[in-house]
Amino acid sequence: MSTDCKPFRVVYEFNFAGGAKKSFSMDFTHDTYEIIVRRNYKDIPEWAKLEYRKCPKCPVDPETVAYCPVAFNISGLMHSFGSMVSTEKCFVRCVTYQRSYSKMTDVMSGLASALSLITLSSPCPYLAPFRSLARFHMPFFTPEESLVRTISFYLLSQYFTKKNCGSPDWKLEKLDKAFEYLKMLQDGMMSRTKGVFEGDACVNAMHSFHVMIEFISFEIESSLECLESFFYNGQQISVARSSLDPFRQY
Repeated sequence: MSTDCKPFRVVYEFNFAGGAKKSFSMDFTHDTYEIIVRRNYKDIPEWAKLEYRKCPKCPVDPETVAYCPVAFNISGLMHSFGSMVSTEKCFVRCVTYQRSYSKMTDVMSGLASALSLITLSSPCPYLAPFRSLARFHMPFFTPEESLVRTISFYLLSQYFTKKNCGSPDWKLEKLDKAFEYLKMLQDGMMSRTKGVFEGDACVNAMHSFHVMIEFISFEIESSLECLESFFYNGQQISVARSSLDPFRQY
């Protein structure tokens, strides 16, 4: 395991027909996994200000913070794609310090993947339960993959809570509440950016991320029924019993 405490980097590259290219480097703190955004404050849009259509239960102190942490962090990426359409094809490559991922897709899908990383690694207090997902980012996720990763990471966090003499949330009740706040936050981002962009890529990318959040939240409320067959069903009992003797003849 690496002991390097320097910020780690994720790079998203969008390659378009004709040779056009957009590249975004994102640095993250080693200890808290928060994104490090270096921006000229003169370029920050009005919709990123904290008081502009802010979330109803915003936990950020307006006396000390001028900009919404999430809006501030996504504003640069959103501005770059503001005039683009969702369906334009592109080759997207995500490069981390361990490996790279690539996919031929559309602008909306690639942008949604990058936006999810920036959002979940932003220093909004409501996003703390999801910070580990940003640290172990997986691009181009499917709804099922996102659901499995979210639940698995949360249960791992509860193991450490138990290990450190806390009260673990094995019933996922606090996670359900965390998703209520995440949905509220994402609604706020969509409200902030309504009518801002010429193209539809940014709006649809945010909507795609919002749909993913709704899916995961619904499955948590439904006791994860869509996943149960992958991990437990009646057949597994008989399989387990028949596997007790490795030398059993069939």
